[in-house]
Amino acid sequence: MKKLVLGSLLLVIASTGCIIVDDDDGGGDFATISATWSIETIAGSKATCPPNGRAAVLVEQLVDSQLRPIGLPSSDVFDCANGSGVSDPLEPGVYQVWVRIADCADFANCTPTSPKYAESTSAIVDVTTSDKTFMSTIFTDGGYFELDWDLKGAQSNTPLQCSQVAGLTSIEVLSTISGPGQSVTDKFMTCENHHGVTSAMLQGTYTVSVEALQGNGSLGKAPDNVPKMVTAPNNVTDLGLQIIAIDGQ
Repeated sequence: MKKLVLGSLLLVIASTGCIIVDDDDGGGDFATISATWSIETIAGSKATCPPNGRAAVLVEQLVDSQLRPIGLPSSDVFDCANGSGVSDPLEPGVYQVWVRIADCADFANCTPTSPKYAESTSAIVDVTTSDKTFMSTIFTDGGYFELDWDLKGAQSNTPLQCSQVAGLTSIEVLSTISGPGQSVTDKFMTCENHHGVTSAMLQGTYTVSVEALQGNGSLGKAPDNVPKMVTAPNNVTDLGLQIIAIDGQ
């Protein structure tokens, strides 16, 4: 394992595709993050690291209470085939964490700036008081949609807070692939987040609808989106800001 500090790296804030669980106490003045990664198909078949994907880079970006980066991210470089690794000791705090598979044939020369094969979605990991575990999956034949949302009155055209919509229980994103007509449904139960990343879906072109729901009933929807592509491996396609017009308001 090699420890490096990154000069610059694009951050992708997301909340899906990773699981965080408590681990042992960090102890002392340092903490660690134990990471695991797997490479799979959407159907669930296990895949191996790509021929040139010799390195898995665990990236740790310290963030403040508003999730804004503090300083430069650090990283730990592992052999991709190992499937797991433990970070070097970290300053206790809150980190945005993800795994990046580097496209390099010789592990000894792999660095975080090596060309990227794929990158996991990220998660916020709090190691202020204890060590944590970060789990990620990279899909060889699929990816995700990412979106933000706001609400407005369909009649008044004025902005609405989530708390102003009686009975609102979730924001639903329905992604239907062109051709076979298969669809993927994601429900975000906390409207106030105003942001979400879908579950992973097969590479292809999708029509996407975004609605506010009370149970399974629609309270209003965003304008229809033009068809959008999900691309592999494990890429995130940004749908931008979706304005949901609430009926009767």
